[in-house]
Amino acid sequence: MGSPYFSSDETILLSTHNIVINTIPAEAILTGKRLILVDSSHPQFRPHDIPFTAIETVIIGENSGNNPVLSLTVVTQGDTRHTLGIVFAQQPKTKRTGERDSWAAKLKELSVISQEGHGAQPMDLAPPWIPGFLSAGESGEKGSGQDFPDKYRNPPLVPKRPRPEDPSRNRTIIAVSAIAIFVIAIVCGVVFFAPGLIAHTVVPAPPATTPVVASTPTPVPVRTEIPAAAVTLQPTTTTGIPTVPTPVQRVVPQTGVWVRINYIGNFTGSVGTAGAMREVASSGDTYYQIPTVDGVVEATIQKLDSSGNVLTIEVYNNGNLIKSGTTRTPDGEVDIHADLKAAQSVAASQTTGT
Repeated sequence: MGSPYFSSDETILLSTHNIVINTIPAEAILTGKRLILVDSSHPQFRPHDIPFTAIETVIIGENSGNNPVLSLTVVTQGDTRHTLGIVFAQQPKTKRTGERDSWAAKLKELSVISQEGHGAQPMDLAPPWIPGFLSAGESGEKGSGQDFPDKYRNPPLVPKRPRPEDPSRNRTIIAVSAIAIFVIAIVCGVVFFAPGLIAHTVVPAPPATTPVVASTPTPVPVRTEIPAAAVTLQPTTTTGIPTVPTPVQRVVPQTGVWVRINYIGNFTGSVGTAGAMREVASSGDTYYQIPTVDGVVEATIQKLDSSGNVLTIEVYNNGNLIKSGTTRTPDGEVDIHADLKAAQSVAASQTTGT
């Protein structure tokens, strides 16, 4: 992979590999200043920076293969939006939901702070993260005449020449080693022979009069991972007075069928279609993609606490709300059956009537 350059005051917060961004094998690094994307399939290309000021929305969910998905909406030039779907590919018997949630929480926090007072700012996004072609000489495939920009191409690596041995350095090491051995020999002689040359006088120890005070152990801080939906930001101004940041606008995916579950606490249940249901368990604002076009979407979700908080389930088809249900009942349950074909027929008849 290409090697990103870091400034002296830049700290790596998170890093991950074995992810897929818009069908491209990739790696990602999150620092306190930017999100860095690396194309694993073309190591000759430089990493691409995504500034936090260009990230408009951060949505978590799962794809049809039950892999955790982190969807970023990036504002590009011409006031257009481009979606980066980051899939955390899971190997057998591995779970990467917690890793995805950590990335989502940190990206939300940094984008809100960076956009405070001016909103999202457009950026330049280049291939392979947007549709485009590499030149035939670089990719080995038939190109379209559009070369990959030089500013995103890494220069060829040059083997590093070995530095010649410094004779004076070797002499210094030998001299230091000899001095260290001599000092160790003197210390060993004092330890073994000094006790026999000194007369010992036994002096009884005075009785202890100072009370023993039990020390209190210092508490060890415990790191707790906060789910993405539970992050609350309280940035402060230069005067120290907390201000309320403008929340990042959440956008429902505009393509496909999705079930949205929104609950501040923990929930469990199942979503899908008849004969293809899957178990889910999470918390916060979560989206699940359903692999169907005109079937009946089913969702049965139950709260795992006795609070009066609202549990909401919504079914979307291509960005349009098809059906929803809520409950405030402690340990309550919401059961939804949404017929997509019937909903499409109703929408078509209403369009014909107008």
